[in-house]
Amino acid sequence: AEYPFDVTRTRNKPGSTAGFLPVYSKFRNNGTKATTLIKRTSGDQDLFLSELRAILEIPEPNNPKEDKIQIRTGGTIEVDGNRVREVKGWLAGLGF
Repeated sequence: AEYPFDVTRTRNKPGSTAGFLPVYSKFRNNGTKATTLIKRTSGDQDLFLSELRAILEIPEPNNPKEDKIQIRTGGTIEVDGNRVREVKGWLAGLGF
């Protein structure tokens, strides 16, 4: 299927069929605050974010500063909490 956004897997490792989905957990504030990083995103970011919000049940806040989803530089999206498994499952289900 074709989507107006894309998430590029990491480069294939020798002997493996495909690279990995670039979704990682990261800890901030001395390990007390977990966040999820989705890297290598491109295309329609607004649609990507609205789909991501639906999957993770994160509504768009009235105040952007309180948003649990932040756009970082270079096509990286950061989500509050460790949601790696959910995000990877969603992206894999879409065929990325």
